[in-house]
Amino acid sequence: LWRGVYIPLGIPRLSRSGRTALTTPEETRVAGSRMHMGGHTGRVLADGLTFLALLLFAAVAPLLPNSNLKVDATVLATLLLAVAVYIRIRAQVPLGRSSLDIPAAAFLLVAVLATVLSISPFTSFYPSTLRGDGLLVYVGYVGMALAMARLRSKPRDAVLTAILLSGSVIGMIAVTQYYGVDVMRLAGLKTYLPAE
Repeated sequence: LWRGVYIPLGIPRLSRSGRTALTTPEETRVAGSRMHMGGHTGRVLADGLTFLALLLFAAVAPLLPNSNLKVDATVLATLLLAVAVYIRIRAQVPLGRSSLDIPAAAFLLVAVLATVLSISPFTSFYPSTLRGDGLLVYVGYVGMALAMARLRSKPRDAVLTAILLSGSVIGMIAVTQYYGVDVMRLAGLKTYLPAE
C-alpha cells in the first residue's frame, strides 16, 4: 500500500512495515534540486529584504524631518531585517560570520542587562519620541552593522553610495539653515531648531 508513495523534499517513503524505505537515486536527485531551489529563492529574498532594510535605516531615516519618524523608520527597518533573517534560517542558508559578532553580542548583553535592571524596563525597551533610543533601536543598530558586515561588495557599495547621497542632502540643508534659509520649513515640514 505505501510502497509507491513518495513525498517530495527529501522525506523518505514508508514501506508496508512502517519502516522507511530507501529512495532511488533519481528521487534523491529531484529532492536535492528542490531543496536547492528553495534555498536559492530564500537567499535571494532574504538578500533583497536585507538590502531594503539597510537603505531604509542608513539612507532614508536620516532624511526624515523629526525624531518620531526616524524612530519609526528604524523600527521598521529592524523588522524587515528580522524577517530576512527568519527567511534565511527557514531556507537553511547559513548566516555567516564576521569580526563584529563578539563585540556586538557583548554590547547587546550589556544593553539587555541595563534594560532589565532599569527603573522602567518598558520605557527602556521601546524608543521614546523624545530620546529616540531604547533597546529595540539598539538591536536595530547592531543588526544593521552585522548585516552590513556580511553584504557582498555590490550591494555594500550601493548602500554606501546611498548613505553618501543622503548625507550630502543633509549637509546642503544644514548649510542653508546656517545662512538663515530653512528649506525644511519652506517645504512645510516642522523642524526643531535651537533657541536663539
